[in-house]
Amino acid sequence: MPERLRFKALLVFGDAERKKVERLQPQLVSHVREDYGKSTTYHDGKWVFVSVDSGKVVSDIKQLHILKRKPNPGIQAQSPRNAPRAGERRLKRG
Repeated sequence: MPERLRFKALLVFGDAERKKVERLQPQLVSHVREDYGKSTTYHDGKWVFVSVDSGKVVSDIKQLHILKRKPNPGIQAQSPRNAPRAGERRLKRG
């Protein structure tokens, strides 16, 4: 059932990633820790649904995502306003 002013994010952690998450847990919001703790571990990883209801939770999800894959320093993040639309290509200027 949808909840007002929130949504759920799904993160899947493999074995090596779970060890990193466990070291990071003390820094996470309490309900993110609870969501992680009550999630089931399957043969292909631990599937964690996190209820996103604040900016702090978004920050925690970003930290957890970084554990999964280090950011590529050669690629700059684009804001949604400047990102190309589906099927659109941006030409390099200059």
